[in-house]
Amino acid sequence: MRIANQLHQTGAPVSLVVNQAVGPTRDRLSPDIPVIALDAPRSRNALVPLTRLLATSRPAAVISALTYCNATALIANRLARRPARVVISERSQVSGVLTDYGAARRALTLGMIRRLYPQADAISAVSSGTADDLAALSGLDRGALHVLPNAPPDPADYAAARQAPAPHPWLLDGGGPVALAVGRLEPQKNHALALEALALVRRSGTALRLIILGDGSLGPDLRAQARALGIETAVSFAGFVDAPLAYLVNAQLFVMTSRWEGYPNALLEAAAAGLPCVSTDCAGGGARDILGPEALVPDDAEAIAAAMLHRLAEPEAARSAEPFPLTITVVAERYLALARGDAGSAR
Repeated sequence: MRIANQLHQTGAPVSLVVNQAVGPTRDRLSPDIPVIALDAPRSRNALVPLTRLLATSRPAAVISALTYCNATALIANRLARRPARVVISERSQVSGVLTDYGAARRALTLGMIRRLYPQADAISAVSSGTADDLAALSGLDRGALHVLPNAPPDPADYAAARQAPAPHPWLLDGGGPVALAVGRLEPQKNHALALEALALVRRSGTALRLIILGDGSLGPDLRAQARALGIETAVSFAGFVDAPLAYLVNAQLFVMTSRWEGYPNALLEAAAAGLPCVSTDCAGGGARDILGPEALVPDDAEAIAAAMLHRLAEPEAARSAEPFPLTITVVAERYLALARGDAGSAR
């Protein structure tokens, strides 16, 4: 959404093609950008309508993200007799995603990547670790992959969030420090580890509370775990929140315990807000790129709890010392350069 908006502001003609025109982020898109819905419940159902669209509209370039959408875009462009340059992007650690698949789906996905991705005109990944992983899995030349991280929100967005009312009663009741975790309640995010660490922190005498933003299939299991650990009154499962900045600017700590990530937006937004962060050294490399390897902790509840206590005791030392160099303007310019075929534009 932000890249499309920024490209539109530069005067580039942009349309947003989606499987279905639904979802909580629709209002973030400029009303001047056309939205083309393929009426496809899944990416594989989008092949025929996308092929027709490319054949009739003949765009100069297609920018796609996520593995199955990338594959669909590449096949559709070929069936439409290649009217467009196709730029594809991997947003997460592919090898991590594959761990959730059965053997047959893993083999199908890997075969699809190895066969189709070489047909792309440019390939980007959101972190150096994600690019390394993709090259190792696919056989693609690592030197040909472009690393294009996400950009943090604009300073004006943080200023507006600080002026907005606190979105949760814990953030203004003075009842003790509040940590925030953001992510789907799914195995990848490993919120169970954050709950274990929280229990250890509270046993040490620090009345830390945890707000988790996100929905998912593990919600009942995580609530049961909180009860078993005796911390159910110190954990708030607040559900999905489209724009968490108002939480980030009011919390005292951010915690991410993911097993793998690409370039995690929530961690980026927290660090850019100046919020002390605790993160595991998860696969994908994004956390390393954002915080630096020395700031990360092992995938261990005791280590995470110790880091949480340290960040709470010395919050100024834990804040990001330098502003993030990338802005949405720079990221959009690099995508546009890839779409135009400018050599070496984004490495």
